[in-house]
Amino acid sequence: MFRSDFKKCHLFFVSLMTLSTVSAQVFDAYEQKIFQKGEQVLPYRMLKPMGDTAATYPLIIFLHGAFEKGTDNQAPLNIGGRFFLRDSI
Repeated sequence: MFRSDFKKCHLFFVSLMTLSTVSAQVFDAYEQKIFQKGEQVLPYRMLKPMGDTAATYPLIIFLHGAFEKGTDNQAPLNIGGRFFLRDSI
């Protein structure tokens, strides 16, 4: 029983580490921005469409989950960042 529990924990840990590893390409694609009002500062990331700049595109706001919270402004890209860089869905 101990061996089975150990394997499950190990698999979970490896999966978690894989999700938290994001390439520099993902970080570089998203511009770092800051919204400031008074003393409050809100860092955010922006990904602009590539290609035709005259075309109109919808605004998509990604609200991160509990695993992507933090103040480093990189954690929200860990899971959702790769999704928006794909060429197709």
